Amino acid sequence: MTIRNVTYNGQTYRETSVECKLTSVKEEVRENTNGTEYVWCEVEFVNRHGNVTKADAQIYKTNLDKGMVVGETYMLNVRKVEGQPPLLLVAPFSGGNKASDDDFGFDEVEAPAEKLETGVPAAAVDAVF
Repeated sequence: MTIRNVTYNGQTYRETSVECKLTSVKEEVRENTNGTEYVWCEVEFVNRHGNVTKADAQIYKTNLDKGMVVGETYMLNVRKVEGQPPLLLVAPFSGGNKASDDDFGFDEVEAPAEKLETGVPAAAVDAVF
């Protein structure tokens, strides 16, 4: 789990993301101080100690309307502002399995790539055509 320090609109907070399972969604639509509609939900995720944890989180209504389904896996974005409890926000996409450089051999590049006017490496064009 990678924790990032973020400054947005003059506020600094720490942020991380983990996969979660959406276990329930409340029907009541609420509005935050920015006027954005959201609903409360419950998620399960594996915490840093390896334990499955249940917690309340928020889903922006526009994301929920994209077809999020109870029982599916999504990305849980966690923001921590000093002196406040963590804010958990469920995103409408899966964290999936992340690929590494080693999966593709990016660590074995022999020479700099040539660029065409389109910005596509010449080797990639040769492989397609």
